[in-house]
Amino acid sequence: MSSRPQFFHLPNSASCRILDRFSDLPDDAEVEEDENGKISFWPLLKHLLCTPVSSIAQLIDRLQTIAANAETCHDSDYSFLKRFLEQRGEACLLTAIWPKIRDIALALPAYFPDGKLELLQPGHPLHLSRGQIACLVVHQFLCSFSPQRTDDGYQDLGIWFSSEQRHPSAVQMYLEALFTYFESTPEASTLLEDHQVAPKLGHGSVSYELHLGKPVSLEAAKLAKLQVNFLDTHTSNTHNPEVQGEGGGAVVSSNKVIGFGQSATQEEIFVGVAPEAYPVVLVAPHLADDTVITVSGARAMVDMKGQRRNIEWTIRPTPPSEDFAGWKKSWRGGRLVFMDALEMDMLDHSENDGLPDLSHGNIDREFNKAANGFSSYKGNSVFTGLWGCGAFGGDPGVKLLILWLAAGVADVELNLMLGPGEHDLGRKLEEVVRGCQDLTATDVLELLSRVPRGLRGEGILGWVANEASGARHDTC
Repeated sequence: MSSRPQFFHLPNSASCRILDRFSDLPDDAEVEEDENGKISFWPLLKHLLCTPVSSIAQLIDRLQTIAANAETCHDSDYSFLKRFLEQRGEACLLTAIWPKIRDIALALPAYFPDGKLELLQPGHPLHLSRGQIACLVVHQFLCSFSPQRTDDGYQDLGIWFSSEQRHPSAVQMYLEALFTYFESTPEASTLLEDHQVAPKLGHGSVSYELHLGKPVSLEAAKLAKLQVNFLDTHTSNTHNPEVQGEGGGAVVSSNKVIGFGQSATQEEIFVGVAPEAYPVVLVAPHLADDTVITVSGARAMVDMKGQRRNIEWTIRPTPPSEDFAGWKKSWRGGRLVFMDALEMDMLDHSENDGLPDLSHGNIDREFNKAANGFSSYKGNSVFTGLWGCGAFGGDPGVKLLILWLAAGVADVELNLMLGPGEHDLGRKLEEVVRGCQDLTATDVLELLSRVPRGLRGEGILGWVANEASGARHDTC
């Protein structure tokens, strides 16, 4: 997997130069071509944004022109977006939403005078004002960032625009979240004024941070408090600060290249419903074995329930933006912890070696990853589902024990969110916790290392619970 460059250049960067493919600039525009016939992109983008549009068809054409000039046009087919905009109504779009999008986009040089963002580094979090975040999200919608990625990640929202969508319901949900965000955001002038007058530390409304972990020891760790939540359906409500509480965070079972997508994985949902989380893809390096990324303060715009193809959602109430002081106080987001798990089915492993999850190296890797994630935000609780299972192929019994031990190292309460078909795992883990109450964390890890190779899932948890109870009786 290729690495990422140190900086992500914005459209107002001096290095962002393009061909004026369609001769859109007026003849009297004062721009200079270089030896390759390229011009600075920003004057052209400003011209395209400021030229009026009077219909959805014209707006779609304008968006396509911007993307083509930025050379980010994934597909000239914008049919899904066009249909979505028509459903929302042309009058409101053209008189209120588009002018706000345009004005926020035009403020880019005021928010980012250097024209670039630096890739996240450990110990150097990126704190952004609500106005800065809105500006970046708007440009992701416009697809106005020149292509700067050679990996599997996305930098703009063009993947949601074409008629060919493999999960149309999910993309509909993401676009509804995005436009609810646009509608609920204060006017461009208000956001910019707040950005300019607020103290620098006050800009930290949304934060992106890369955390570098170190190998941890269980010697001094206590076994964590466990709360198992048996759900009738999977939901996204752990995204919200009202659920997390002041010191909570929600685990996102992520890929090494984090971000949004076109389907309904947990990662795609948790990023897709919170537009203020989108810009993290511009600055996030690929996750390594010893790193996690946190996103703090990004507000989810919808509440989702369901799984895979069967999802439904409701728009979350938003505070009125006319009273900016009240809006700013009420506009809050939770904390997301992006942790990538090992892809067990991709590991070089023989069936004769037993379950790959149980190899000492893999246990150590997953344990250190989870402990880093749970410690990253100095909180008191963490909310997670079956991290690293599903598409990653992890065994849920092993993963639950690792998560429980990691929560003890981080000294946080483990809030386990289990949906349909997963409840028996939760009950078995509760048996483990009861059986291990007189044991140390090191004792539990030792039990995990002795699990018979033929066991899986609930069988692993049952075996550990029985062994722990036997160990307790032996010491009585």
